[in-house]
Amino acid sequence: MNSIVKKWWKSWITNRARRARGFQRRTHGMLSDVETDKKQSEKMESRDYYTTMAHFYRGELGRIQMWRQRLDATTNWAILAATGVITLALGNQSISHIVLLLANMMVFILMWIEGRRYRYYDAYRARVRILEAHFLVPIILKDSTLLEGDWRRLLAEDMLIPSFKMNMAQAVGKRLNLNYR
Repeated sequence: MNSIVKKWWKSWITNRARRARGFQRRTHGMLSDVETDKKQSEKMESRDYYTTMAHFYRGELGRIQMWRQRLDATTNWAILAATGVITLALGNQSISHIVLLLANMMVFILMWIEGRRYRYYDAYRARVRILEAHFLVPIILKDSTLLEGDWRRLLAEDMLIPSFKMNMAQAVGKRLNLNYR
């Protein structure tokens, strides 16, 4: 399995490099930098670009809401499980209190699942935050100079090769902090 992934990754990188070289060959010397910047700014002001970005923003918000609901469900499962086991263990004298240790393990597992889900939530939240800060704010302020910067490349790289913005321990710690603050 590992060799298959390595082969796929190598072919993907090779093809990406070939496409980049081909693009450079096709565009090299055709337009000056000033003309290229002018063409790009004309493209960026088109209605299609703004419509596409609005739909992309809406889609990312939908993903955030989906992961937020999953986080809430996991929290509710942990609360229900702990409450049920505590009620059962303390309400019946014939049940050993070792059940409480099992309840702690179950809550820990659910907290770990919640941390994993929070990592996904945080990755999509970061994309939405980039869009809000670097795309929506300049549109609202009607200041096209604020649209400049490297945010498009960062967003495109995150879409091509998605990555988590925090490790698992940070995600679990963040959820504990947010839930028990």
